[in-house]
Amino acid sequence: MENVKIGSIISNVGGFVSSLTGFFVFLFGANKLAPWGFFQKYVFKCLCIRYQKKLINKLKTKYEPIPFVSGRTKNVTLEERVQNIENILKEYYLDTDFLNSLLIKRNKVNDNEYYDKV
Repeated sequence: MENVKIGSIISNVGGFVSSLTGFFVFLFGANKLAPWGFFQKYVFKCLCIRYQKKLINKLKTKYEPIPFVSGRTKNVTLEERVQNIENILKEYYLDTDFLNSLLIKRNKVNDNEYYDKV
């Protein structure tokens, strides 16, 4: 090894790490403020189109007026619209097992208080 200096090694490693970081940012995005890279903009978008079409068809058939998208229709009551929103939240967004466990615990506590009074 001829004249290998520690500074040149550090600069080579730094350049390599910087190029890897730049490649990663190009593919996956920089940070939370700009999270969309090449994969999210182009590759995953192409892959998700089929899923998106299936989901739209499912929502159209399952929930006749789609909540938040369809305007008010004359044949649908407010109660039906609220029920559709609750069903969508339960099916896609909320984990209702936790809420059910709270209800069961509350019923057990109420039963114990009732039996303590008797």
